[in-house]
Amino acid sequence: MADAVPATLVAERAEKLDTFLAVTDSTSRPDAQLRLEAHGWDLNAAVDAFLSGAPPPDASVPAELVQQAHAPAQGTAQSGAAHASSAANTATGNGALAPPRQPQQGWQGILRFLCLPFRMAFSFVSFLTSKLLELMGVQPLLTASPEGRNAAQDFAIKFEASFGNTHARFTRTSLVQALRTAGREYKFALVYIHDENREACNSFCRSVLQDGQVIRFIDEAFIFWAASTRFAETVQARSEFRLTHLPALAIVEGHPTRPPGRVIAMKQANAFGGPMDAAGVFQWMQRVQERYGVSLISARIQQEERETNRLLRQQQDEEFQRALEEDRLKEQRKRQEEERVAREVREAEQKERETRERRARKQELLGEEPPAQGAVTASVVLRMPDGSRNTRRFLRDTKLEMLFDWADTLGVEIGQALLVSSYPRRAFKYPEDKDMSIAEAGLTPSAMLLIEERVD
Repeated sequence: MADAVPATLVAERAEKLDTFLAVTDSTSRPDAQLRLEAHGWDLNAAVDAFLSGAPPPDASVPAELVQQAHAPAQGTAQSGAAHASSAANTATGNGALAPPRQPQQGWQGILRFLCLPFRMAFSFVSFLTSKLLELMGVQPLLTASPEGRNAAQDFAIKFEASFGNTHARFTRTSLVQALRTAGREYKFALVYIHDENREACNSFCRSVLQDGQVIRFIDEAFIFWAASTRFAETVQARSEFRLTHLPALAIVEGHPTRPPGRVIAMKQANAFGGPMDAAGVFQWMQRVQERYGVSLISARIQQEERETNRLLRQQQDEEFQRALEEDRLKEQRKRQEEERVAREVREAEQKERETRERRARKQELLGEEPPAQGAVTASVVLRMPDGSRNTRRFLRDTKLEMLFDWADTLGVEIGQALLVSSYPRRAFKYPEDKDMSIAEAGLTPSAMLLIEERVD
């Protein structure tokens, strides 16, 4: 049965184990313990072996054998080789040799040797710092809560959980975004730095931040950003705004594009500015707002003037563009109208030319008027709309098409007119009746035809 290890030795080994982990940045305590045991709990030898790239020892190999394998050679080279071979054969138990260590290149060994003191010093200082902070009860700063909340969101949720829902409107964005919002809305940003481990801060939350008068004034005049010193963003803001005593308030000038802003005024516990009760805080905010709020009003007026001028220029540009568009459309309509008139003139001229040519052909086809032969011919009188009369003889078997052609040569639009006999009244249409003969139409031996407008 192994002898019990003294308590002092246990504490010493635990300290060496923690130091090894800190110096080497290792995260495996079992691996670190194996390395220390392999070197007889010699911290420097274990660190040197780790930094030189030695693989971790096998847990099944006795510590004495591993220590012999890593110990410097003594005596002759043959003696060292014999010790190494014996240790390897014993470790494997079956005579098989352990895998040889990979040789290190010379320049890598030199670099490790040169950097070793700096690395050990830095790691040791980091280890001592973390231990000192741990002993002092200081927790590492957070960039986000374990739930993924930022500093402002975390404070708002914990405030409601601890003190209730009576509070001013918390801005739940980053401080940079809060300052930009304040700049855009022409307000000051009110920054509150909170330490949840200080009873003064918790008392301030209950007595001041839940006061009705303070809440109304904050909601009306400020963009309110509050956060705990557990977060790195809060600590940075506290440093930039030089808030040395907590609880602390700072009124900061925002800017829409260039945060962080300029601190206008600050109020801290046990420092300048009077008591941190609700009445004192309210009066302080009022004084600051009355003194510096004029700059916000001036900035707002200037921005409104710039916006008004911008809108005026925009309106003028739009009116100018509208006028140009109207002129363009007017010119386009004028050009289209001119083109339409020119097209109609061309079409009318073309139609008139075609009509003249058509009537000339028909006049030529009519030929000479047949001589009067009694029952063989028929005399037709065509009364024009202007009252004039035209007379011509046709053979009785002549088709009405020739009669319509004769009317066409006289200027009658035969497609839009009716040739009407008065008694008995009959109306003849073109081209429906063109194949009917003059005799079939009852226009013998003579007839008078009137010109009427065709409406069908």
